[in-house]
Amino acid sequence: MIKYIFSVLLLAPVITIASEASTVEVNKKQAKTYDSTKFCYYADKEFSEGAKHYIGDVVQRCVRRDDNILVWKTL
Repeated sequence: MIKYIFSVLLLAPVITIASEASTVEVNKKQAKTYDSTKFCYYADKEFSEGAKHYIGDVVQRCVRRDDNILVWKTL
């Protein structure tokens, strides 16, 4: 019984640190904001106006719409 209590006391700080580390990682991912007036986005990366993006044989360019939003347009 004493071994069980001792092992629980030793593992408690390890479990606490591990749970805090995963919470911090989740918060960093949620902090990402997207501004479609400044960048086009693909695979969580930012591309500026005029950038070309190749998906196989398809070529896309980051262009500005009339409402000032940047979007990918297939060429």
